[in-house]
Amino acid sequence: IQPRSNFTPGPVFGGQVTLPSTNLTYPIVLDSAGNFVAAILLPINSTTLSVGSTEIKMTDTGGKTGKINLTISGRTLTLNPDSSIRGSIVEATGAGFATGNLSVHITYAGELLATAIPNDDGSFKVNFEVPLTGAIPSANRVVASTTTDLVTSASATHSIPSGSVTVSPTSGPSGWRTTVTATNFPGFAVATGLTIAGIPALPGPAPSTDRNGGLVTLVLIPIAPIGAQSLVLTVGGVSAVASFTVTAAPPTEPVEVFADAIAADPGLRVWGFSQGTWQFFNAALPPDHPANDLLQVLAGDGIWIFNSTSATITTTILTRSHTLLPDWNLKGL
Repeated sequence: IQPRSNFTPGPVFGGQVTLPSTNLTYPIVLDSAGNFVAAILLPINSTTLSVGSTEIKMTDTGGKTGKINLTISGRTLTLNPDSSIRGSIVEATGAGFATGNLSVHITYAGELLATAIPNDDGSFKVNFEVPLTGAIPSANRVVASTTTDLVTSASATHSIPSGSVTVSPTSGPSGWRTTVTATNFPGFAVATGLTIAGIPALPGPAPSTDRNGGLVTLVLIPIAPIGAQSLVLTVGGVSAVASFTVTAAPPTEPVEVFADAIAADPGLRVWGFSQGTWQFFNAALPPDHPANDLLQVLAGDGIWIFNSTSATITTTILTRSHTLLPDWNLKGL
């Protein structure tokens, strides 16, 4: 099959741009049926960077023309994750960008964090670290833009979550302790405030957050009004609130503290260590019997408790469930 005619450079791309030999290899040889296959390297200009349909027009040496519409895809940017703490690593994925060793700059709230080179298909992946200076909480615009004179870009939003605080247990009387767990606060920062019902309760020395902005600390419940109260933690200028319910003080006399266990075992016996001495309580004796010198039982006490039955007893002592095997049991209340 002999060539019938050849293409020479002619007006293309909407009649506005003529493709030079750097974008298309000339001459383009047609077969006897007038068909050809040619690879076109799209130029970078305002036409090819505009999203939508654009026309490619071909003209041969005989003056015949052919047209085809080419759809230019838009540029996109996605973030994974799209919400994370300061100092975390985020993967930015772009698509639809111009190729040809053109750099794409990744900015976070205007700060340049990374640079990427798109692949032949116009895509790229690059990681960046969320700035430690980002506000908590905040929503920040991340922009991927080319460095050509014809600026093209895509954007996405990354959020830095609010600081949060939880407590466990969520209720208890004054004088008890609760564990406070904080997340999403500034990293390596010292707690400057912790209040319950507006009453200072920050332990000493003040706890600090780790690199990820988390901390765990044990807090003594101050004397506060009974009912639901706000627990406010402040670290590095960031505050978060949790709810803690202050309850009435539990009973401390053994006959009341062990009432549930005594109902299952009237012969229950308890040894407790308090103020440097061992003290005893026998449920089978009258509460005021001289042998019953264990007068007070508090949360946090360690006791030996004797189950005189032959059965395993499940009982509640100071709001907590305990299992008592037959014979002596060592328990922390």
